[in-house]
Amino acid sequence: MGFRECEIVYTMKKKVFVFSDSYWSINRVYRDVEKQLSDEFEFFYMHWGNWTTPEFTKRYNECDLCLTNLICVHCPMPDLPFLNFKKTLFVSHGFPEHTPIKNYPTNYMYGMTSDSIIDLFPKNIPVLYTPNGVDPDHFLYRERSGEIKTLGWVGASYQPYKHLDWGQELARKVDLPLRVAEHLKFEEMKAFYQTIDVLLITAIPEEWRETGPLPAFEAIVSGVLVIGSAVGNFRKVPGPKYSTVEEGAQILNELKKFIEVLYNINEESIVTGKQIGRAHV
Repeated sequence: MGFRECEIVYTMKKKVFVFSDSYWSINRVYRDVEKQLSDEFEFFYMHWGNWTTPEFTKRYNECDLCLTNLICVHCPMPDLPFLNFKKTLFVSHGFPEHTPIKNYPTNYMYGMTSDSIIDLFPKNIPVLYTPNGVDPDHFLYRERSGEIKTLGWVGASYQPYKHLDWGQELARKVDLPLRVAEHLKFEEMKAFYQTIDVLLITAIPEEWRETGPLPAFEAIVSGVLVIGSAVGNFRKVPGPKYSTVEEGAQILNELKKFIEVLYNINEESIVTGKQIGRAHV
C-alpha cells in the first residue's frame, strides 16, 4: 500500500489592528466587520484612552492594516513619528474629529462613514466613502400597536451638540415620558429599544455633523419609529424631520392622533433603514 505525498499549505490570516474608543457604538460596527471577514483576517483591539507607546508600537508593527479614527492623525503621531502610517485607514465618524486638523498629510488613506461630512475634507484628499450601519440580526424586531406612550433618547448627554434639552422640552410639550439611555451595555441597549415607541434624534446639523447616528438605525430595526433632525445618514430615511422643538411637538401630536400615518411611516422607515443600515465600514 503506497502513500501519496501531499503538500499542506498553511495560510496566515492578515492582521487588522483597531485603535479606537471602545465605548463608541462604532466599535460594534468594527466587530460586525470582523465577523464577516473572520476567515481571512484576525482583529486586535486597543482602546485609545488606555495605551502605551511600546504596546501600540508592537501591535502596529505586527498588523497588516490599522483602522482608527481620524482624530488619531494628531493624537498618537506626535509621540510616534517613526511609524509608517501608510498602512492605516483613518475613518471619520463626525465633525469634532476635524476641528483640530489643519494640515492633512496627503500620503495617508482616509475614509468617511457619511457623505454629510464630505465638504469638511480638503479637495485634494481622496476619501473612501462607506456608510456605517448596524446588523439587523443583532436586534429583536417587534411590531408596535401604533400608540405612542413613551419617548426615548440615546446619546452622550454631556455633549451640548446632542441637545438632550430638546428631547426633554419636547416630552414636556406633548406630555409624554422620556426615557434616556446613556453608557448602556449592548444587551441593555437592545432591551431599551423594546421599552420605547418613538426615538428622538435632536442633534442640530449646523452644530454637529452626525454620521449615523447609529441609535437611529438600531431603533428602526427594532420596530421603533424614529423622528428627528435631518442629520447624517438618518436624513435619508423617510419620515418627518424637524429643526425646532415646536416643529417636533407638532409632528408628535399629529402622530398621536393619526395612528395609520404612523404605521405607513414606520413601514417605509424599516425598509429604507435596513438598506442604509446594512452598510458597514
